[in-house]
Amino acid sequence: MAATSRAFPFLKLVKANYERWSIQMKTFLGGRDVWEAVEEEYVEPENLVGASQAVKKAAKEARVKDLKTLSLIQLGVDDNIF
Repeated sequence: MAATSRAFPFLKLVKANYERWSIQMKTFLGGRDVWEAVEEEYVEPENLVGASQAVKKAAKEARVKDLKTLSLIQLGVDDNIF
C-alpha cells in the first residue's frame, strides 16, 4: 500500500486510486496556490534579452511555479508507476 508523509498528507497515486487521488491533489495544489499551473500550459520564453525587469521577474516566477507544481505532483506518485 502507498505511504503518506508529513509533506504529502494523503496516499500516493497507484493504479487503483486515481479518482480519489486526483480530487485530493487538486485540493492540495489549490491550497498551495499552484493549481493554475496545471490548468495553464507553461511556455518557456524564447528571448528575454532587452526585456524589462518586470517581464524577467514574471517569467522567472512562472517557471518556479511550474516547477514547484511538477515536483509536488511527482512526490504524489508512487515509485512503481512514476
